[in-house]
Amino acid sequence: STLALNVSTALTNAGQEVTLCELRPGQGTIGLQLGFSRSTGLSTLLSKNATEINPRDVENHLATHGSGLR
Repeated sequence: STLALNVSTALTNAGQEVTLCELRPGQGTIGLQLGFSRSTGLSTLLSKNATEINPRDVENHLATHGSGLR
């Protein structure tokens, strides 16, 4: 998690648009390292039927950090 966060932060600082995704709800630390107390976007998406999820849903559930990292 720390390596992925560091690389993502460096790419964001270099002007890249970066989306960092932690795929183990409740078990990762990236959200905490970024200062998010409780992000529920992935859990919300996982509670839906896979056929109901579309790119707009994913975009709407992304948390955005002040640095621009999503």
